[in-house]
Amino acid sequence: MARQGHNGALWALGKLLTNFPKFAPQAFVLAEDSLLSENAQVREQAVGIIVKLRKVKEAEAALVKSVETFADEFTLSALREASITILPRLEKLKNRFKPEGAEYQDIERTIHALEEKQQTLIAEAA
Repeated sequence: MARQGHNGALWALGKLLTNFPKFAPQAFVLAEDSLLSENAQVREQAVGIIVKLRKVKEAEAALVKSVETFADEFTLSALREASITILPRLEKLKNRFKPEGAEYQDIERTIHALEEKQQTLIAEAA
């Protein structure tokens, strides 16, 4: 049922992970597969599972593709934990929106968070 993109199934799967972490690999695959659902609630549940599993970096290609398609704030928020390699794609995506728009602002906040992460990594390496 979750593979078909049912919001309730993904919600239940997310709750199940609390007590049965052995289902994490299957949950990750289902969540990643659901990131391009037409249903925003399904995408939000999928992002929630990926964040809960602490697998943002592993799913960042799918998360970026999702945000390029839908520009959801919850996906952009999750991408603040991604690697800095996605910065060029986010910069390109930002240019599709007007600066006063919510999508532009959400993308800008994610870019800022990743740039801060990059500066921290540089400082720690020095």
